[in-house]
Amino acid sequence: MASYVIDNASAAHLTNQSRTSYRRQKQHPDVAYRLQSLDAFLQNKSTTRLSLATTTISSQNAPLGTSIASVVVSTALHASILHHSEALRDRHPGIERFKLAAQQNSAKWYTARLKLTPSSLGFVQIYNPSSNSLIPHPDSSNESPAVEIQGPFAYFLSTVNVDRLEPAFRITPLARAIPSSTPAFDIVVLRPLRDPTVDRDTPEARASFVPKTWKVLGGAYQDGQHVEFVYTEQGDIASGLHGASVIEYFRCGGWEWTPDQADPDAHLVCSDGAISTIPPHGKASAAVDSFSHHFSVYN
Repeated sequence: MASYVIDNASAAHLTNQSRTSYRRQKQHPDVAYRLQSLDAFLQNKSTTRLSLATTTISSQNAPLGTSIASVVVSTALHASILHHSEALRDRHPGIERFKLAAQQNSAKWYTARLKLTPSSLGFVQIYNPSSNSLIPHPDSSNESPAVEIQGPFAYFLSTVNVDRLEPAFRITPLARAIPSSTPAFDIVVLRPLRDPTVDRDTPEARASFVPKTWKVLGGAYQDGQHVEFVYTEQGDIASGLHGASVIEYFRCGGWEWTPDQADPDAHLVCSDGAISTIPPHGKASAAVDSFSHHFSVYN
């Protein structure tokens, strides 16, 4: 392994550069955000150890491939947008292709079965907005700690190490607001059938749910406000009220996603931007490695 030595002159130069960067940051907040790690390094701050998530694609319990992620593993809408945006790259090389892919997939629901497995705490946790805390899931016990969840799903996304995927897109805010004491996934799930006005999967129900999907994701851009959204009796989305949570926010050590054979888009998995396809009669299994790694970052 190579080692690098910085002499006094270089160190002074870097320090001066850091001071200059701070002056620029006051004028450009986005620059300040982008330079956080560099400034932490120049100030010799302590580093943060990373957790890594391993995702295995299997068919009939035979593993076919494995990927490693340090940020996000997703299915449903998030994975579909990334997958279909690639087909638009030649005609729309900029970020516009992601908006177009989002429009193409906005009315889709994804039929799958989800199984959540506990972290080293021994149980799956779920967020309770009333107490602003993560509590043991009522279906997770010492005798049976795993939790089974049936679709359809509009959105499923899990993160490690981070609470956001963009500077303003705080999709799993509790990763920072209520940090985990053990390596774990923070998971956001949106299931349309939790809406009191939706009792079945129909084309009309999917079309009418689209604005609610975008309202939830818009809440992620409002400092993670979506975790506080609840349904009114009329099916409207509100915050600051008592009611059924619009999204389900989980914390756990791993998960298994088993897609319905008749739903090809439910077979897509995103692992830090890389798209995999679950084969027929297959599943995706993801777990946060419980052992320590020698990977860390300045932040």
